[in-house]
Amino acid sequence: MLRGHAHVQLHHAPVDKLPFAEARFDCLVSVNTLYFWEDLAGGLNELARVARPRARLILGFGEAQGMCRAGYADRGFKLYSIDAVVDALKNANFTLEHIEKQSRVQGEFVGLRARRTDQRNDND
Repeated sequence: MLRGHAHVQLHHAPVDKLPFAEARFDCLVSVNTLYFWEDLAGGLNELARVARPRARLILGFGEAQGMCRAGYADRGFKLYSIDAVVDALKNANFTLEHIEKQSRVQGEFVGLRARRTDQRNDND
């Protein structure tokens, strides 16, 4: 248990097999983890499964081109372009709300904010 944060729980699981019920979370955050997911689409589909309708998803990752130049692909990182992640988000039933980029030595760091699309309640 984290001292002073009794409501925080830590779980270790692959992103495509999360140990949570459907529609459990209002917000999901993943920073610098996409590189290690077995499958980008599978991971995002699983996040959509555990997200409540209209839940927010925050993703942070290094853009592929700069990360490749910095040698991360040679170290086993799976690298993605912004367009590839945005397309995968849409396919996983998320709507992109905002993209922010920050330049750094290894290339651009990208922050994406998206919402889980509820097909039944898109007009809410």
